[in-house]
Amino acid sequence: MKKLFLLFTVSLFGVAAMAGNWSHSSLDEAQTIKIGYNPYGNGDSGQGEKSFGWQDGNQSIIEDAVDVFYEDKYGAGSEERDAWAFAIGQQFFFEIEGTANATGTLKTGIVDEQPGAGYFCKNTDFASPEVKVVAGEPFTAKFTYTVKTLASMGFVKDDDGVHYQTTADVPGLVLGFEMDDYAAATEFNGQAPSEDVTGVKKVEIECTKFKFQYLGSLQDAGYAKPYALAAQGEADNPEDGFKYQAEFVVEYDGVAKKGDFFNFNIKGTASEDISTLMIALWDASPDAKPTHYATVLTATDAKAMTTVVVPDTTTGIGIKKGGDGFELKYSLPIKRDIEHETDGSTITYKVVLLAQAEGEFAQLVLDLDGADEFTIGEPKYEIITAVKEIAAADAIVNGVIYSEGAIVIFNQAGQKVAAASQEFAIASLGAGVYFAKTAEGSFSFVVK
Repeated sequence: MKKLFLLFTVSLFGVAAMAGNWSHSSLDEAQTIKIGYNPYGNGDSGQGEKSFGWQDGNQSIIEDAVDVFYEDKYGAGSEERDAWAFAIGQQFFFEIEGTANATGTLKTGIVDEQPGAGYFCKNTDFASPEVKVVAGEPFTAKFTYTVKTLASMGFVKDDDGVHYQTTADVPGLVLGFEMDDYAAATEFNGQAPSEDVTGVKKVEIECTKFKFQYLGSLQDAGYAKPYALAAQGEADNPEDGFKYQAEFVVEYDGVAKKGDFFNFNIKGTASEDISTLMIALWDASPDAKPTHYATVLTATDAKAMTTVVVPDTTTGIGIKKGGDGFELKYSLPIKRDIEHETDGSTITYKVVLLAQAEGEFAQLVLDLDGADEFTIGEPKYEIITAVKEIAAADAIVNGVIYSEGAIVIFNQAGQKVAAASQEFAIASLGAGVYFAKTAEGSFSFVVK
């Protein structure tokens, strides 16, 4: 089945003022947030990911929230607080309500903006859903962030040209604001800010509530290797529910080709019931073809995904929340050759997951203890065969799709357009290309 998705990236968006011009003497008080213009942020990352025209951040708010957490739990000056370090699996909560002086989109995330971290290493995914703000109208939003990435710190030069290593992992809460369009932006500057970066007005949010908390680590909650799938981007279609996404980098220095197999072992527990889990192996190289950074190798369609968990026909659930956990061990055929030059260059391979689930927060957390077994080459596990990608002729008889369980129909954009149990007449659809997901497998068909 075809599915649209959004590539997660660590992108250079430019430098935000991490000193922050907003205070937080109390983590639950009203205050004014002023978000300054970011002259490095006009445009996108080259991958269709829009950067922030207005951006500001605050590093000390992380440490302050941790202080409050440990003081409430152990008292002031505890050894536990002294031993704390920023790490994967930690979670933070942010609640904001108020009124802004601009119309646009508010984005938030936890970011390491040191030079050695490339000025914009996203330690968490940006919170979802993004918040649409209308000037002068009250808004409210709640976000939960899970730390997924630590900065890979490099060496930079000081003013005297001496190389030094930057301090690892100094994250901050970043607030970004994107005007709806340049016409709105000129209200702040008289012309497009990209034409004149002087005198650009700040986006001001008069907060009636501003609350930032450290929630502790998922390891403390029993997760051996927590990994968060974030609700984000183009795959977050309410019609089909594939809103949770994640990716892993595969260590492989060869050139993948048709006839090879992508072997994966994913096991752990889920924080929510997962009805369907989809997976793909990407060529995530900058010069990947036909889609830069995101060419799928495990399907003939460069943007297709493969379903690896089919919902139970009785409950509609493929992976149940908690319990004894789950394990998926398959070898998935590679169906596309690498199409770009590879001599002397490094190919970046990534595993991409999409999950369909109903959750309260912006992340679906999996415990992926033992999920590092991603390899390319000879098959190691049960091979995903045609039972997952069946021929339309095997499922459609005299214009009716038959199945032992649920039937879900998607259009070419990946949106669910119809559903039925055991039988579905395709004559009810308009002309076009469609994708069907049944208990037996997935397939495409055309209605003329």
